Amino acid sequence: MHQDQKKTVNNNAARVVSIFEEYGDFLQKVVGFEVKDEHLARDIMQDFFVKLMDRPLPDDIRDMKSYLFRAIQNDIKNARRRLARYREHLEGYKEYRTIRQQRTEHADRKITQAEDIEKLLEAVNLQLPQRERQAIVLKYVHGYDSKQISAEMGIKPRSIARYMSVGLKKLRDYLAARGDIE
Repeated sequence: MHQDQKKTVNNNAARVVSIFEEYGDFLQKVVGFEVKDEHLARDIMQDFFVKLMDRPLPDDIRDMKSYLFRAIQNDIKNARRRLARYREHLEGYKEYRTIRQQRTEHADRKITQAEDIEKLLEAVNLQLPQRERQAIVLKYVHGYDSKQISAEMGIKPRSIARYMSVGLKKLRDYLAARGDIE
């Protein structure tokens, strides 16, 4: 640092110390009145005086108290804006996490349902005769109605109803015996 810069920094530091000694209590009361959160109030005061150290005040200020009052009011407004933006950001993140959790839970339910369907299909294949199995798979896996099933299997719709009824009863009995349903 050059000699002139050191003098400027030292002069500014002395000026800030002088301002703090003369107007510090006044500024503290202004901030305390405007900001009820003690930690935020301290942060605003600290940032205010750090800013004074970094950026020297103009020499042509006529009413220092009024100037400092306006400056600290602006800093309070800026701090509130930053806090509001931060809270909005947190709310957005909270919404994002909620949506992500719901999607994960939905995916987990889908996997569980797929596993349950897999178990049912395994039970259908192991426990039911071919005609009952074919009727149930066409109805519940492929979504066929009775007319379509009867056409596919080449039998009467009444026979489809019997195959379905008997096959579903056998499945219920089998799954109940295994403890998969009550």
